[in-house]
Amino acid sequence: MTAYHQFQDRLHPDGYRQAQVQALIQALRARENRLLITVPGMGVSNLLRYFVARPSLLGLPASVAYINCNELGETLQPERLFAEAARQFEEQGLVLPPDSATHGYDRLRLIVRHALSNVALRLIMVIDQADALWPLVSALFFRQLKALTDANKHVCIVATAAPRDVHLIDPEDLLFAQRELYVGPLSAADFAHAVNEEAQRLEADFSVAARQKLARLTGRHPGLLRAVSSAVVQDWPEGNDEAIISQLMVRKDVTYRCRKLWQGLTPLQQNVLRQVAAGRIDEQVVGISETLQQLGILNLQDGSLRFFSPLLAAFVAAKGLQLPAIRLEPSATMAVDGRSIIVAGKVYKGNKEVDVTPLQLKFIACLLGLGSIVPRRTLLDYVYHDEYVDETDTRLDDLVRQVRQRLGHESIKVHRGQGYELLGQSETAA
Repeated sequence: MTAYHQFQDRLHPDGYRQAQVQALIQALRARENRLLITVPGMGVSNLLRYFVARPSLLGLPASVAYINCNELGETLQPERLFAEAARQFEEQGLVLPPDSATHGYDRLRLIVRHALSNVALRLIMVIDQADALWPLVSALFFRQLKALTDANKHVCIVATAAPRDVHLIDPEDLLFAQRELYVGPLSAADFAHAVNEEAQRLEADFSVAARQKLARLTGRHPGLLRAVSSAVVQDWPEGNDEAIISQLMVRKDVTYRCRKLWQGLTPLQQNVLRQVAAGRIDEQVVGISETLQQLGILNLQDGSLRFFSPLLAAFVAAKGLQLPAIRLEPSATMAVDGRSIIVAGKVYKGNKEVDVTPLQLKFIACLLGLGSIVPRRTLLDYVYHDEYVDETDTRLDDLVRQVRQRLGHESIKVHRGQGYELLGQSETAA
């Protein structure tokens, strides 16, 4: 039986994206929805097109409505999306009750309800390239999708999202219930096939050494592969890897791929990448860095976080570690053992005043006043000068957590065995 969906862009081999495809099959056989999270250029559309063109992989009778939101263009609205899904299901033989003249969501809902007679059938609605969709929809959209899955327990929703948009999706946690699938770089086998495709497209013959270099530079990112292979099809830039990266990073097609990936991330994730590029990562952003590892952007090597591609590392490093300036305008001080201790004032992060307690203010004042890495003992003396505190006192650790909540987790770097450093410093106003 010929599949309803046919695509001419890629001829992927059997076993393409095997781990992700198997995870998707398992979810759909269990009648579960999935949100596929990935950054631009990682090839999630190729993965979905590979799957929907092979419904037999599911091992069950299935009808798939595949909606590429980019193809809806200016008509990208929930009702238009529902109408397109209804049209595709109808063309696959799912019919409406007689005399039905409904449109959009109501039409799709009737098709779904009418399909109840075939208990083995899976109805799968795939929403691809959805970046422009998520800012347009409200909670009602997800309730409507949930109602479809409730009307026929064999309806499944698969959708894509960039990390920056995840907070917009399923706000009531009705549809996906945290069921997420991360799509990262290609496997070694899939990358080898992708290089063959690039060689055919460019009428080139990449040597074994060139293929290894492509894998190392691109981190097996499909979008970067296309840009870099186009850049080196005639001759590789001369010099070592550092020189080659410098020459590639002046090409607009290479930086475009890096920029699209960057723009798919949240500000917090971007800031973690800035910290990694600057060698200033600290343990308080472990949760964010774990997500970046799931996305395949960071790898843990010998206990250190590394970029999956030196090209992205160079792109991020060029941006620098940009943190809002933190400053203090003191309004009251007190003399202690010949030192002036700031006990009142206003703290600003950028142009915004931050509400802090007197203890938090003294902690920030000490870090600002001394700069660089401030030893734990110095901070204990400055903040708790009027009472005995030994090195095992945990109040300072609690205070660090509180200040991070006020200024941002990235604002304070802990140097184990050395002390604390305030990032984003500006001079105090005297």
